[in-house]
Amino acid sequence: MREAITEVLGPVDRVESVPGMPGEFAAAVYGDTARAFVKAIPAASTFAYLHERERWAAPHLPEAAPTPRMLWTFSVGVRSAPRWLISVWALINDHARTVDLGRLSTDTPFVIDAVGQLGKLLTPCPNETRSIVTQLSHMAAKANRMLKRPPNEVAAHSVYKAALNSFIIDELRGDTLLHSHLDPRHMLIKDRAVSVVGWGRACAGQAWIDPALLAPHFIAGGHTPEQVHTMLWAIPAWRDAPAHLMAGLTALWTLYHLHEAHYATPPREEFTRLADAGREWLIYLVTQL
Repeated sequence: MREAITEVLGPVDRVESVPGMPGEFAAAVYGDTARAFVKAIPAASTFAYLHERERWAAPHLPEAAPTPRMLWTFSVGVRSAPRWLISVWALINDHARTVDLGRLSTDTPFVIDAVGQLGKLLTPCPNETRSIVTQLSHMAAKANRMLKRPPNEVAAHSVYKAALNSFIIDELRGDTLLHSHLDPRHMLIKDRAVSVVGWGRACAGQAWIDPALLAPHFIAGGHTPEQVHTMLWAIPAWRDAPAHLMAGLTALWTLYHLHEAHYATPPREEFTRLADAGREWLIYLVTQL
């Protein structure tokens, strides 16, 4: 893997690793004449499909979109070691930080602008793009498990059934290329410019879905539901979002995070925090039905 990277970038002087998925190599790589962001993972990894999907999505992200540009992608391996999938990306916003979605953060307008740009620039998407319906199948399965054997925090809130009563997941189909996993970890900012990274779950759906899935993260940052709705109103696609679909999608998202809070190994406090934010956002949405 080292030899393959130096073949395209030249001699490497410095490597700054960043947290990644289990078994993943992810780092900013600096050389005399080139610098890039490199991601690599064994092809046999359970997370390799995310790399494959991101490699598929990269050529479909227009240059004007607030996203990184993939420079090269290749695979390497020898008989004595597993094959690795490697992708090399332009090092955008060098030393950027993840966005802050907190109530007092100044990042918010730049995040909203970037998400709005994605909706415009990524419509229509390629015909062969996998549907959001397929993407959400695992989330729906875990949400159903929570409804069949609800813990106290689900049983005590009829808001979930109210949101899912008229929800038909097939109605989420659309022709926008979605990120479908927007959160602060996948949004980098420097000099007021936001770049959306981590396209391993790219899929096709309605343009309002990405901002809808980002909304609970604003709630978790301390914004009120009314403030979130006002902020997202600046995104044209948001204004066209059917209220019953938005509520149903939020219910699935919240129940999924509750499921992970209860059954993930090891337990992660982050899931509980996001589930609480999702429920607060859901209660607000159901009152709008």
